[in-house]
Amino acid sequence: MVSTPIDIDGLRRRYIAECPYYLRLARQIGQIIEESARDKKFKCNVEHRAKEVRSLVAKALTKKYADPYDEIGDKAGVRVVVDFPWERNDLEEMIASLFCVLERDDKRVATEPDRFGYRATHFQVKHPRAPKAIRDLECEIQVMTKSESLWADTTHDLSYKSAEALPPEIQRIYHRLVSLTELFDLEVERARRELDAMPKTFGAQLLNILLPHHQRFVGQEYDAELSEMVLDFLGEHVISDSMDVVGATIDNFIANNSDKIQMLLGRRIGDDNANPLVWQPELFVILSQLETNKFVLQAQWPEILPESLLLSLADDWGVRITPIGL
Repeated sequence: MVSTPIDIDGLRRRYIAECPYYLRLARQIGQIIEESARDKKFKCNVEHRAKEVRSLVAKALTKKYADPYDEIGDKAGVRVVVDFPWERNDLEEMIASLFCVLERDDKRVATEPDRFGYRATHFQVKHPRAPKAIRDLECEIQVMTKSESLWADTTHDLSYKSAEALPPEIQRIYHRLVSLTELFDLEVERARRELDAMPKTFGAQLLNILLPHHQRFVGQEYDAELSEMVLDFLGEHVISDSMDVVGATIDNFIANNSDKIQMLLGRRIGDDNANPLVWQPELFVILSQLETNKFVLQAQWPEILPESLLLSLADDWGVRITPIGL
């Protein structure tokens, strides 16, 4: 049977006209995922894009479509990459709750046990609360771990097509790459279980409580060694409550001061002269102690860090303390 010729010029013109709408949709969906992930204290990296015109045309030429424009579903695309494999299911459930899911395709399930392949989960979605101009457009969301993202990018750069198109010696290379990806994620999960079973210092326990809050408000890297040093010191010299009480106190403090915390951080974005503790998880404990236990905190503080750092935070938070010795 002779296939119907593709109107490439018509397809190109239509997509050039509509591409800005797909970019707008991808941007909005990416922002919604980022904001929802912060609210739920998930850590992930979100990228969005509209498919390039040349990529759309090439895909229409290389695949067999009855109607290429309507059948190419990734004109708007969002990639969500989680750090750890145990975070993936929760994030996928969050995405399913946010959008109208037209199709869900878990490539891990779809791949035969003796085959290598791409392991992301794909969602084909619409955004029912989007502006009218983009409400009926579709977006593809890909969810994967860091290792799966590395595999996908690497095999794409190596011009991977399909298992059948590769000679046996190259197939073995790809099998090994997939095996390494799966092994990496499995070993990360095993390391997590073993680390969770180890006894932890006060600082390490408190850091686990603080990290979701840090992800929500700050969402950037921090110095873990500095955090544990400060939190262990506070646990030994300043804080006398049990871990359960400390955790509940921090949760209540953040709930009651969410807007004020956001304002403090907002004033310091892009400021290279900002107090380095502003971007650290221990910030929330220090601010809480400034409000409820500032005299003990100030008396002990110079034993671990310069007093100027505490004075700076107190000033930013609106708590008045007098430098020691004045």
